[in-house]
Amino acid sequence: LAKLLINYLCFINTKALGEVLSLGTEAGIDAKQLTNMIQAGSGSSWVAEKLLPSILEGNPGPAFTLNLAHKDARLVDELNQSFETSLEFSERLCELLQQACDNYGGDQSFTRMMDL
Repeated sequence: LAKLLINYLCFINTKALGEVLSLGTEAGIDAKQLTNMIQAGSGSSWVAEKLLPSILEGNPGPAFTLNLAHKDARLVDELNQSFETSLEFSERLCELLQQACDNYGGDQSFTRMMDL
C-alpha cells in the first residue's frame, strides 16, 4: 500500500512539473534554468532532482512504464473509493495515464505523461 501511495505522489508530481516546465518555457524561461530554480526552491522533489535533468537531455527516465503507472493509479483510485478520505486527483490521474498510454503506447516511460 505504501508503495502505491508513493508512486501516486510521484506520478502527480511528474505531471505537475511537466505543466510548470511547459508554461515556463512557453513564457520564455529556459527549461534548464527553471529546473535549477525548482530544485533550489520549494518545488524541489525527487522527480525534480533525479528525473528532470535526464528528461531535459532527451532521456525519458526510468523504465517504469505507462501501463504499470496506470495500473498503480487505478489501484489507488479503487482504494480511495473504499475510504472516507478523498484523493481529489486520483480519478484525473487515471484519465491522464490512460490518455498517455493511448497516445504514446503503454510500454513507454511513465514520464511521457509530461507531454500531454
